[in-house]
Amino acid sequence: MKATRRDIEFYQENMDRLQSEKDREAARAACMEKELRELREERAEDRRQMKDLLCELKESNRKLDRLEKSLEKKDARIEELTARVMELTGKLANADYAVFLNRSRRFKRSSEQSRLLNRRNTKGRDEEKDDFDGTPPSGGTDSGTAAEPATPPSTGKGKPGSRTQVGPSTCDEKTVHKYTDYFQLPEGARLMMRDGMPDKSLFYFIEHRPARNICHVYEVVRCIDADNETFCSSLPPEVKAMTPVEGCPLTAELLAMLITYRYGLHLPEYRVREALKEQGLYLSNSVIDRYYGMAEEKLMQLLETVLHREVSDARYMMIDETTAIVCVRDEVTGAKVYMKKYIWAFFNKEKKLVEYVYEGGSRSREVIRKFFRTLDSLDLTITTDGYAAYNLFDSEECAETTHCGCMTHVRRYFVDSLASSHDAAMEVIEAIEALFTADSLGRYLSETERIEWRRREVRPLLLRIRQLAERYKADPVLMSDDILRKAVTYTLNQWPTLENIMKSGIAELSNNLCEQRMKPIKLNLKNSQVIGSEDAAKRHCVAYSLVESCRLLGISVMQYFRELFARLSHTPKDQRGELLPHRLAVSLPKISQIPIFARSL
Repeated sequence: MKATRRDIEFYQENMDRLQSEKDREAARAACMEKELRELREERAEDRRQMKDLLCELKESNRKLDRLEKSLEKKDARIEELTARVMELTGKLANADYAVFLNRSRRFKRSSEQSRLLNRRNTKGRDEEKDDFDGTPPSGGTDSGTAAEPATPPSTGKGKPGSRTQVGPSTCDEKTVHKYTDYFQLPEGARLMMRDGMPDKSLFYFIEHRPARNICHVYEVVRCIDADNETFCSSLPPEVKAMTPVEGCPLTAELLAMLITYRYGLHLPEYRVREALKEQGLYLSNSVIDRYYGMAEEKLMQLLETVLHREVSDARYMMIDETTAIVCVRDEVTGAKVYMKKYIWAFFNKEKKLVEYVYEGGSRSREVIRKFFRTLDSLDLTITTDGYAAYNLFDSEECAETTHCGCMTHVRRYFVDSLASSHDAAMEVIEAIEALFTADSLGRYLSETERIEWRRREVRPLLLRIRQLAERYKADPVLMSDDILRKAVTYTLNQWPTLENIMKSGIAELSNNLCEQRMKPIKLNLKNSQVIGSEDAAKRHCVAYSLVESCRLLGISVMQYFRELFARLSHTPKDQRGELLPHRLAVSLPKISQIPIFARSL
């Protein structure tokens, strides 16, 4: 069959279409081949990277294995060293205990040392506490009269050699009832006679009138005046004045009782609660704590500044510091921790005022700088012990300050060395006793006369002590005794301050009067163990200051705080200094104590 033109065109069109499809497929195949080639290259690159990572991983595993083996060796070494440390610690503890036992046998304070450190031959325990300055009992007076003999040792039951002197019993009021006032002789009876007088005897009984605790509850309403501007309350001002501390319902008498129980009698909290309960008033521990805090905060806000100004206004001051356990917040974790902190005592002997200071529990000389504020113009005589912070008073920063050392501390070191170097130590102790005796004879002279007395009578004895210390220091045999060497070194290092006693007529040879001021803090800590916070420590210091100042002035703590709280709220700011113990004591009513159990009326 012959192909027509139409068939030829049809075949041609099909051939063209097939060719175009073939070209498209070829191009598509080329693209796919290119893409496949790129994928193969990427796969090859991934394989190379994976191979490198596997190599690194294997190397890391090898390093990790080496580190694990090294850590195992270190752990084993640590365990070995820990065991060794524990063994050495045990040996050290045993050695220390053995040394302690040996030292306690060799250097335990003998009766002679205790007698030298704890003298009780002066008349009156209270006088010794308040006025003792290291004077030995054999000292006389400036009038040349003989000293009173010491109270002989007790021969009855109790501690041998005790010198307790019982004073007369007293009470606030004494009422004598004559028999003619209450007795009528029966008819026909007659009185028994002795030596021409009725045979009388005395019958005693003591009546105690306890206080009553009455809780007054006032309904209070508010009102507004006719001007619609002035508000007032129905509560009378005299009733509101019954509570001196805002927010605390206790009267001045009850607040004074709480302060007296805690800081005057050093009772722990549970005993304060029991004492109040026995008087018919029950308060929980949390309530008592809150009322303590309110009262102390009030005292600190109103009296701390004036007390500091009055104490620092002095010509002569004694300074000491002691430790206390205070609860503080850890700066990192915020948890409560108990740390050893320091409380300072600044004692103004002339005014018989003491101020306790807590500055973050620090023991650094910055506490001294903050207390005195300006040291370059501090014209003051100061007595301290040998603590290094007090060397500040010997620097150019305190050029006008006279720093005196404590001879009692010197004597303590030599007393401790009695057991090991008796003769040498006793020679210094006897020289120190003679020094105190000579100085006590000029105690009641004027300042100028006392300085002259010290230059004439005390200086030779002072030089004698120095000569002994220098002679001991040059003796290698004596210096082989560690305890005696410590005493000699302390004496010579402190000598510039010890010699400054020659420059003053008001300074004391001893710092014991200030050290005794630390007793109330230690007594309270013995009962309560710790102080709850640093804020509480600051509040406690104000209460300690007022209570101990009352003790020094010989006034009743209860009576002072009762009067203080009664006046505190309505006393103007510029007159608060009149509320301090040494000034308020003048206006306190005198309570005469009347002797009882007298043999005659």
